[in-house]
Amino acid sequence: MSKFNYDEAAAEVAKIIDITIESFREMTPDYYTEEYLNHVIKNKLSYRELALYPKPGYRTKASLRYVKNDVLIFFQEGEGPTVEYFWAKIKEARIPLIRESRNIEKIMKRGKIKNEFEYDFVIDGYTSFLEMDSISEQDIDKLNEMIGKFEMSRKS
Repeated sequence: MSKFNYDEAAAEVAKIIDITIESFREMTPDYYTEEYLNHVIKNKLSYRELALYPKPGYRTKASLRYVKNDVLIFFQEGEGPTVEYFWAKIKEARIPLIRESRNIEKIMKRGKIKNEFEYDFVIDGYTSFLEMDSISEQDIDKLNEMIGKFEMSRKS
């Protein structure tokens, strides 16, 4: 087993982020305004900076995993030309990234957010789930309830 090399792993995350930006620029979702597209790209660039130049104490595998997860929510949960373009570019670049779609369905089926990683996934992806109609209005209510329960459990 090889030792974790932060710089190599961060470079791969940066490449993934570059491909997300390219995907949004080349295959912009129809419902994105130019202002929103610029906001999304600026957001991705800030994640790229976090990966490549982390604050002291954040040069860890876990920190990179969180950055990568946050950047990939749209591409893991979404569908359409932007998403397909992204996955084609990932394959073309031979980046070993697995498409784990429908994570929100697993959480909804279980009826519970089980850990901090899932909580962050749900919170960070909440707007995307709504924009892409990934979940029904009934499920939104259920998700809000699960978020509240998880937040209460963290306080105790």
